[in-house]
Amino acid sequence: MIELLVLGAIVYAIVAAVKRRRPGDVPDRGGVGVGRTFRYLMLLIALVVAAIGLTNLLGLAMETADARRGALAVPLAMSIVALPTFGILAAWVWRLHRDDPTEREAPAWSLYLNMALVVTLAVAIGNAFAVADRVIAAEWRGAAVAGLVVWGLAWAGHWWAWRTWRPVVGPNVQLWLGSGIGLWVGAVSAAVTINLLVRRLFDAASDVAVSGDASELALAAAGIAIGGIAWAWHWLRHGFGAVSYTHLTL
Repeated sequence: MIELLVLGAIVYAIVAAVKRRRPGDVPDRGGVGVGRTFRYLMLLIALVVAAIGLTNLLGLAMETADARRGALAVPLAMSIVALPTFGILAAWVWRLHRDDPTEREAPAWSLYLNMALVVTLAVAIGNAFAVADRVIAAEWRGAAVAGLVVWGLAWAGHWWAWRTWRPVVGPNVQLWLGSGIGLWVGAVSAAVTINLLVRRLFDAASDVAVSGDASELALAAAGIAIGGIAWAWHWLRHGFGAVSYTHLTL
């Protein structure tokens, strides 16, 4: 009940703000900056809460009835509150960008979009690792699959927004950070792979039991693939088009 009251207050505030804005109005720039910052902050919070709630709901839906018992209340409440809030705010932002091309120039838009892309990418990669781990172990884990689907779709939606309304301020920050995340994941996984292979070679040469098992090596190889895909998408596929030696831009 409290969550619904909070949602109603947020929706009322949004509607009231929209109604106060008239086509011929000349808004105060300071107020516009504060309003934009608050709007995108609320949008980011709603995105994260909605994604967490949906991930848990879908994950529980993929589990057995015993696993679901008594665990639906929190993710259901999060989804009921955050999903409509995110939908209303996202529709408002979409209308602003459609009607006012200068919205792309707002630093708050750049901050929101870059943060949303980096956060959703990082969480999706973490869930991809979890899915790979369960696949290698031949075990089912609905939460990991649900997390990969929900956060992956959230990343894809924001990538579309980045391609459609690319920020004027710091337009390529998420390319740099996404490339860095993918490179770091791939490099760490490659180091783990090399370490495991060397240990296995030494163990085989010393006629001792081979340390570790094949699943560790398979997971490290999956990490190389996951990190490589993320790095190639951000840097090879899109980074070269946005960055050059003569004009480096964030």
